[in-house]
Amino acid sequence: MDLQKFLVLFATFVILSIPLAFVTKNSEQEKVLSLRNSNLMQLKKKNKCPNCDLSSLNMKGLDLSRSELEGAYLNRANLNKVDLVGANLAGVYLSDADLSAANMRGVNLSEAELDRANLTLANLAEANLTGAILNGANLGKANMSNADLTRASLVGVNLNKTNLT
Repeated sequence: MDLQKFLVLFATFVILSIPLAFVTKNSEQEKVLSLRNSNLMQLKKKNKCPNCDLSSLNMKGLDLSRSELEGAYLNRANLNKVDLVGANLAGVYLSDADLSAANMRGVNLSEAELDRANLTLANLAEANLTGAILNGANLGKANMSNADLTRASLVGVNLNKTNLT
């Protein structure tokens, strides 16, 4: 086979492989999203989903009070105005999550990771934040009265007008 025929065959192979790679990537993303939505349905039905992946999902305004989410992945999730009163979120991953105006009174966030989370106007009164990582989080105008911040990391946190009494 001469070089010209080889290059034509190789180029044809490469061109035909590109759509397959694109379809495979999209189907993998669809599987992940389907699993996350399935986890969300479990949470809504049983009020618990420990160690499950709920990353990037829109849960705005849901009632998740007293839910069991220990160790769950909620990175980049929209939890705006969600009710998490008395929920167990120990060891959860909430980096870059939107928890603005969330009601989190008495929530257990011990050892949770909340890097760069938006907690503006959130109610964290009486919350357990022992050992939590809140680096770069926005806690502007949040209510953190009687919250336990023992060993919490607060590097670069916005505490503008936050109630810490």
